Amino acid sequence: MKVLQVMASCAQVSGVAQAMMNYYRHIAKEVTFDFLVFWENDYTFRTEIEELGGRVFLTPEPGLRGFSQYRKAVEEFFRTHAGEYDAVQLHDLYLNPVIFTLAKKYGVKVRIAHSHSEKYSDHLKGSVRNWLLYRSLPYLATDFWAASVAAGNAAFGKRITSTASFTVINNAISLERFLFNPGQRAEVRSEFNISPDAFVLGHIGRFVPQKNHELLVQVFAEVKRRRPDACLLLVGEGGPLRPAVETRVKKLGIGDSVHFAGLRTDIGALLSAMDSFCLPSLYEGFGIVLAEAQTNGLPCLASSQVPEEARILPSYRQQGLGDPPARWAETILSLPTNRLEGADKLVAERGFDIRKTSRLLVSHYQKLIHDEGKP
Repeated sequence: MKVLQVMASCAQVSGVAQAMMNYYRHIAKEVTFDFLVFWENDYTFRTEIEELGGRVFLTPEPGLRGFSQYRKAVEEFFRTHAGEYDAVQLHDLYLNPVIFTLAKKYGVKVRIAHSHSEKYSDHLKGSVRNWLLYRSLPYLATDFWAASVAAGNAAFGKRITSTASFTVINNAISLERFLFNPGQRAEVRSEFNISPDAFVLGHIGRFVPQKNHELLVQVFAEVKRRRPDACLLLVGEGGPLRPAVETRVKKLGIGDSVHFAGLRTDIGALLSAMDSFCLPSLYEGFGIVLAEAQTNGLPCLASSQVPEEARILPSYRQQGLGDPPARWAETILSLPTNRLEGADKLVAERGFDIRKTSRLLVSHYQKLIHDEGKP
């Protein structure tokens, strides 16, 4: 089977790309993924994709000025590769009038719309534009997938999510990569000159409005007032807001206790160095970092905007975005201080073990492709 994945980029900082690569590593012998993207930087999965047998194709960006050029490039792509793909899976759903119309024109019978978010866009103009463009999804897509029921309802509406054409595809992970390791805990703390006994609050995410770093650093400042030995470990790179976050940290007088780790691949080790995890996002389709953190056994505090599917461990809590930072801090410091043993088993039971869910994904592809091939 051969599936074309259409998304903004296959960058390592992209949560969507990470989620699909988690699957591709486990199903590459049965399903080939090619990627059609319009943005690429120096830190992408391109090399790994090619090693697994896939290809990456780059188009112009589909901005207002370049949309006509984008459509021409996409049509040329489908014309050149007509008959190659059993399915097209679209992750940036506002592109559906172009991608699905041309995929259908050139004979791709399975057209999967895959939602990863509860929100149309970070910006009002983008939200209005995307809301309008999403209206054609029921007519152009053949199947509807989402990272959570909430993400599905937001993109497709309950009329579709209540039908058999809708499927939740869990953002599953390789559990062994995120298990707690005391040796790695000591190494990471030593790297950042963090005391073995200090309280470390952690976060993983790009510096973009969605991740709500402004609230996060305010919360940490309140944590610091109550626990002077506390540190904040910020993992992630990219996004326009990092300079603003750095400035805010300095103004709050907590610069010596906030560590910017940048883009890292040793996420399990970084999680092991933490004592608690906080995700105050304005919205999430699921929040894959919460599955990773809970696999590590970490108590987590997320905003109430994160879908309920992210709740796995008993130590998981949610907080309203309208609550003051002091209340967030109180909740964080009231969470259990010890990691839950066997946390990975609970995560697996909830359907986030990539070894099991990858088999389900292959079955989904097989069924869709087989059913569409029937006379």
